[in-house]
Amino acid sequence: GEQLLLTLLDGIESGNPVTDKYLIAPKTRLDLDSLPFPDYSYYDLNDYEMPNGISSELSRGCVAKCVFCTEVHFWKYRGRMAGTVLDEVEFQFKTHGIDFVWFIDSLVNGNLKELRAFALGVVERKLNIRWQGYARCDIRMDLDYFKDLKASGCHQLNYGVESGSQRVLDDMKKGVTVQAIEDNLKHGGSVGIENSTNWIIGFPSEDPQGFADTLTLVWRVRNYRLFNVSPGITMMLSPGAEVTMNGEKFNIFPHRFQAAWTTSDLTNTKLHRLIRQKSFLIFLQHLNTKDYVWGTERPSLKT
Repeated sequence: GEQLLLTLLDGIESGNPVTDKYLIAPKTRLDLDSLPFPDYSYYDLNDYEMPNGISSELSRGCVAKCVFCTEVHFWKYRGRMAGTVLDEVEFQFKTHGIDFVWFIDSLVNGNLKELRAFALGVVERKLNIRWQGYARCDIRMDLDYFKDLKASGCHQLNYGVESGSQRVLDDMKKGVTVQAIEDNLKHGGSVGIENSTNWIIGFPSEDPQGFADTLTLVWRVRNYRLFNVSPGITMMLSPGAEVTMNGEKFNIFPHRFQAAWTTSDLTNTKLHRLIRQKSFLIFLQHLNTKDYVWGTERPSLKT
């Protein structure tokens, strides 16, 4: 969108009439490493609640092809080189005193090599910063990898865990094992990185046992510095996602029931999903954890 907007503004400044041609997306994607650093010289950063923080990105798109997601259809993955990101962070650190970075990528670890190079570069350049971002669970991230991330100031990683059932994860095409999820949360938590987790309740193939597997996984990782456990608002059918476009493949009935999607055998309806969601929230409020676990709270939810 950046080039599209610049072309539009150039047309306005030159006095040319704005026509539909300005709204045609370029055929080539931007080289992320060629983009200039954000210019904050026009802003008084002290006007913001956290004047020491900025947003940045290591990449765009995602390396996965989860069936519930639409991003794979409109944003192909591409990343920045670690050196470019380091230069940007160092510039903002030295120019504006910014020492906290929110990486707004879909996932910061789409390229594990470049993420580690960034982490090692932060340490080498002695940049006293903290940072956080979204990530995928990945078996290749071992304890030493997490130690390098922590040394670079990694404060929190937000994972799309989705389910504790291996069968459901496979149906989602998550490309990850339950063991890898547990290991990542354990290793990250052990070095002091806070774990924020997101879950999908009521995927079409999730049955009572699959839901129980999810609760069991949450219980096993409850003491691994869980900063946030978010069960969401139950499984939604996003326009364009594989699960939406190929409903029959996922046992989804072509017509709505109770104004919501349902499986053809009526074993997964809006009512089933809402019961599971409330059960999940009650479960979270009863966890005996060493760290703070946050979930949506409602009056009398425990009763």
